[in-house]
Amino acid sequence: MRQKKLMLLGGLRYLLPVIEAAHKLGIYVITCDYLPDNIAHKYSDEYRNVSIVDKEAVLAVARELQIDGIMSFAVDPGVVTAAYVQEQM
Repeated sequence: MRQKKLMLLGGLRYLLPVIEAAHKLGIYVITCDYLPDNIAHKYSDEYRNVSIVDKEAVLAVARELQIDGIMSFAVDPGVVTAAYVQEQM
């Protein structure tokens, strides 16, 4: 069975508990934003440099990686993008 993949929009420290919880569940975590030095990227399994407000770019990455879920936790600008990607997929 393929490992589940969760895309998190943003890279701030608020994502660290989400990444930890996902890892405990055996979920592969991808973080996305345009700031490669954000701390959450150090703890995710993969980082993609894409603006979280660019809905089409995030959707393209989500489709490429065949994600199973997407979340914008404590990162308000990504909420609309997360909803858009979820709806398209």
